[in-house]
Amino acid sequence: MAPKKSQPSPSEENNEDLLRFPDPIRARITPLKFGAILLPSTSSVAKATLGPTIASYFPDKLAPYYPLGNGENLLLNQPGLKWTNWNVSKNPLRSWRSPDSVWQSWAKSIEGHDAEVWKHQGISKAIRLSTKNYDMDKGLIVAAACFWSQSCNSLLLNFGMISPTILDVAHLTGLPILGNPIHALLEPPKVTFTLNTDMCYTDFAKKYKGEPGSPVQDKERTVFYLLWLCEFLFCVPGYKITKEYLPLALCMQDGQLMALAPYLLATLYKALFSFVDKKISGNCGGPF
Repeated sequence: MAPKKSQPSPSEENNEDLLRFPDPIRARITPLKFGAILLPSTSSVAKATLGPTIASYFPDKLAPYYPLGNGENLLLNQPGLKWTNWNVSKNPLRSWRSPDSVWQSWAKSIEGHDAEVWKHQGISKAIRLSTKNYDMDKGLIVAAACFWSQSCNSLLLNFGMISPTILDVAHLTGLPILGNPIHALLEPPKVTFTLNTDMCYTDFAKKYKGEPGSPVQDKERTVFYLLWLCEFLFCVPGYKITKEYLPLALCMQDGQLMALAPYLLATLYKALFSFVDKKISGNCGGPF
C-alpha cells in the first residue's frame, strides 16, 4: 500500500507560486519573507490593505530586473525644472473640477429616474462622488509624480515599486471592472438627435439640460453622461466638451454596462506620462 502524500505546508505552496517567475528572479525572491495577501489595518480590525508585500526588505539584487527605460530620468533627478509653474495661484491643476449647484441638482434629478439603471451600470457611487467637493493636496501630487516611472507606470521608491491598480479604482469609485470594453472603434447605438459639443461645460449644460420635473429624454441623458465623463471622470485638458467620449456616452444612455474602471486607470497612466514628459509645465488632463 502506497503511503499517503502529506498536504503541502503554506511555505511549500508559496514556493509553487514562485515557479511562475523566470529563473534569475526566482533565485533572488526565494529567500525573502512575504507578508500576507491582506495586511491588517492598525486602526480597525475590519479594514485591510491589499498585499502582498516584502516583509523583510527590497534587495538591491532585484533592482536590475526593474530598470528604468533607456534614457528615462525621474523628475526627481532632472535639473532646471520650472517649479514656479506649480504654486498655489498658478498651476496646471485646473482640470480638477468642483461641482456647482446646477450639476448637483441635475444629478439628483437624473438619479430619480435612472437609479436602477445606474446600479446595473455600476456608476451610482462615482456620479454621487462628482456632486461632492474634495480638497486636493497639490504639493503631495507633484511630490509623488517626481518618483513616477514612465516605463513601468509605477512610483519607484526606496522599498520598491508601488502603483495604483484596477482594484484601487474599483474600490474608490465603485466603477465596474467588467463590461463592454472601451476603445477607439466603439460602436454606439444609432440615435435621431445631434449635439453641438464645441462649447464649455457651463454653456453645454445650460443648452441641453431639461426643465426640472420634466421626463428625461435620451438626448438629455446623453448630455448628462457626456458632461460627467469630460468634466468629472476623465477631466479633459481643454476644459470643454470633447467628441471623443460621445460614443461612450451614447452606450451609457442605452443602458450598457461599460468597463469604466480599467479605462479610467489607463487615463490616469496617460496623464502621469504626459505630466512627467512635459516636466510639470503643461496641462495634461486627468487630475493634472
